[in-house]
Amino acid sequence: MEIRANSKYDFETVRALTHAISYKKREPKKAFQISMIFWGIMAVFAVLALPEMLLAFLVVLGIFLSCFGYVILPKMQYRLLAKLKETENEFIFGEESFRVISRSAAYQGEAEMRYELVVKVIENSRYFFIYQTNNQVYAVDKQTITGGSAEDIRKCMEPGLGKKYIVCKY
Repeated sequence: MEIRANSKYDFETVRALTHAISYKKREPKKAFQISMIFWGIMAVFAVLALPEMLLAFLVVLGIFLSCFGYVILPKMQYRLLAKLKETENEFIFGEESFRVISRSAAYQGEAEMRYELVVKVIENSRYFFIYQTNNQVYAVDKQTITGGSAEDIRKCMEPGLGKKYIVCKY
């Protein structure tokens, strides 16, 4: 078995990873909209209860945190990639391990990892986010898979992970 896939660490990929981490199984856009509706209703109560400054402060804080998680944090994460921005990865999935070939202006390298060493996987409709450590993640774009399917890759990784294999519903 040799399944191939690619990915590029562009803003869209980083945003998808940030949202997958922040919102877990909830669809990010819907969760953001619901939080904005909630904080809008709370803002109306804050205006009606004008003397209550604590409520007004909490509303402003809630709106800020909602916007921060959905809009600002992905942009910050992308900027923090520094030299890894626009890194292109080629993945080759085999029976017991997968290989990654990375290329960017500042870095070139290869790595091989056995499936049982994978720490966690978060999967959404577009990507597999494969954690090699708690802080290092490979993003695999499902739209680029050749020689097999996303289901074939899932079958290789899922058995040893149990609850650490998270499937997002979006």
